[in-house]
Amino acid sequence: MRRRRVLGIVAGLSLVAGCPSRPEPTVTPTPTGTPDSGGLVGDGPGDYPHPIRVDNSLDRAVTVTITVERDGEVLYDRTHTVEPGTERVVAGFTRLTAPAGSRNVRVTAALADGNAESIDFTVDDCHGEIIAYFGEDGDLELTYSVC
Repeated sequence: MRRRRVLGIVAGLSLVAGCPSRPEPTVTPTPTGTPDSGGLVGDGPGDYPHPIRVDNSLDRAVTVTITVERDGEVLYDRTHTVEPGTERVVAGFTRLTAPAGSRNVRVTAALADGNAESIDFTVDDCHGEIIAYFGEDGDLELTYSVC
């Protein structure tokens, strides 16, 4: 993943510059649950390579609400607390025989203070994981990988 390569390069440069590097975050998987309505998304990693992950690089625990919608229908809406310095798979997509047109979803990550980000995502073989993370300024950001 491009994000991991960039983080590795930054860590390497900080070592060369004499700066201490930040320890690699601990990954804590969430047990797989039963998919919600429509069978497209559920708790945990799912059986399709599209996990929804929260990467908490902050020095405090964060509570993030993840919502997945398709055509105005809420398929998933759960709140997760992620400890400081960890990343956690909170939800994932399942393999479906759904027609291609019904695989478009909107994923939203929101904090209690109203800070929220949304992305449109197509559940298919060309897209990878969805990551909610905190930028340099501490604001919540949301992105996804493309293969």
